[in-house]
Amino acid sequence: LSQAMSIFIIACSWLVAGQIVMISLVPYLAVVNLCIFSLYIIILRHYRWSAADLQRLDAVSRSPIQASLAEGLDGAFTIKAYGKNSFFAAQFQQHNNGNSAAMLNFVASRRWLAVRIESMGAVVILCASLFISVFTEQLGLTPGLTGLLLVWASGFTVVLSFLITSFSEAEAA
Repeated sequence: LSQAMSIFIIACSWLVAGQIVMISLVPYLAVVNLCIFSLYIIILRHYRWSAADLQRLDAVSRSPIQASLAEGLDGAFTIKAYGKNSFFAAQFQQHNNGNSAAMLNFVASRRWLAVRIESMGAVVILCASLFISVFTEQLGLTPGLTGLLLVWASGFTVVLSFLITSFSEAEAA
């Protein structure tokens, strides 16, 4: 638990540091980031509810595979003696297909989340670029500060992904 919480705290600190850098350079990004965080919280809540159910489906569909495998290994001589190889192979394949379907749904949900987080990160980068090009003279941004802003804005997606991963691990621990 302590390791998961420390990783979560590190993710939060990276998020706060990024916001401080971006907002101190371009104060107009505070409005954009507030909207992005609101959307992020909505997506996070939706993902957490569905991900827990999908993980449960995966765990439930995995236990018949393990039971079928143990049954086949323990009774291999009996299965072969009665000529039921194809029956047990088909039963194992059916259990394996059910687990694969559950796992595929879980992987698809993670991809769903990644697409949304990447899209939100692209919006932040777009807004930062627009603000830089429009308000460079008013804000007095040098090329170095502009580069710093774009680096932190592009890392925003990575920080959000890391934050949700560490949050899920801390919640599960």
